[in-house]
Amino acid sequence: NPQQNKKNSGVGEGKNDPIVGTSDFMPASSIDGDDVFRLCMGGECPIGNLFNDALRWASGADFAVMNSGGLRGPGWPAGGVRMSDIWAAYPSENFLCTGVMSGVSVLRLLDYSTASATFESRLTETGDRLLQMSGMQISYNTLLQGSSLGRLISVKILDADSQEYLPLDHAKMYKFATDGSMCGHMDPFSSLFQTMGMKGEVPGFVDDQVINVQGIVGEYLTSLRGPYSTTLRGSHVNDTEAFEPFSFPTLDIVQDRGHIRCGFRAGTIKSGGFYIDLCRAVAAVLFGDPDKYVGVPLTGANRFQQLHERFVDILLLGDTHTVEREVSERATNVGFAFSAPYYYDGMA
Repeated sequence: NPQQNKKNSGVGEGKNDPIVGTSDFMPASSIDGDDVFRLCMGGECPIGNLFNDALRWASGADFAVMNSGGLRGPGWPAGGVRMSDIWAAYPSENFLCTGVMSGVSVLRLLDYSTASATFESRLTETGDRLLQMSGMQISYNTLLQGSSLGRLISVKILDADSQEYLPLDHAKMYKFATDGSMCGHMDPFSSLFQTMGMKGEVPGFVDDQVINVQGIVGEYLTSLRGPYSTTLRGSHVNDTEAFEPFSFPTLDIVQDRGHIRCGFRAGTIKSGGFYIDLCRAVAAVLFGDPDKYVGVPLTGANRFQQLHERFVDILLLGDTHTVEREVSERATNVGFAFSAPYYYDGMA
């Protein structure tokens, strides 16, 4: 194998392509000439572990995530790893993005990822939505089909003090690391990393004045005392016998946040009226202060999706209570709890 001989000798590339560290055999994440095969879109992959380990190491983050679409390349044999190998695995220049997320926002991120991913090791329209990760372990059930049914079963984050994986805490703040495309322009991930609602959260910030992601991976490999292990470690587990999706009680989230987020039609927020008064009444019951609310403008098309993804805590748009919406609302394929009727506008 000429590539093997070249790596073992450590010559042939010159100073611009140095050996920066060593690793075990790195399997191919894509294959030249094959426009379909994408290892990382099917589940945990070694190259995803390496890049996220490096981002977490460089930033001191609690966890790091990257989408599966950008991770590719032919891999490399056991031994020396060159910068050209790292660039082949992630060919687009990118920079580190860091911020702080609450457990609620982490859940929203992972809910979207696992609900939208196809979990196939081939190129599909939403296969890149599966997140590779470090400092985190998740389980999901791929038998729960559909884009918004809630496949996520459990989430654990590595605790820095005990070095144990502990269940995700909805009120705890977690420092995250990812790449600039995730924070900047890859929707809806960019919104998930930028839209924060709880005190203590910090939107993602991209520092493009320092070393790029590829350089971080190189420095990380250099820092290791031995070869990087490419053994899978169970960051993704497909538990097809678990059917109870992971969630947090809405009331606990609202009380910890200190205000309630009410979804209104855009014009309602400006004009006030009945629905604003309803929201203020809920805030008064929860906090003893009717002003502890935030109005969020919604549309008829996105209201249930925004509620499902926890961008709002309650909808106040005059939605009709139907059996379908209570069991499986058609836009999200999930059911919602309705209040007692407060207005009758006719009979079907």
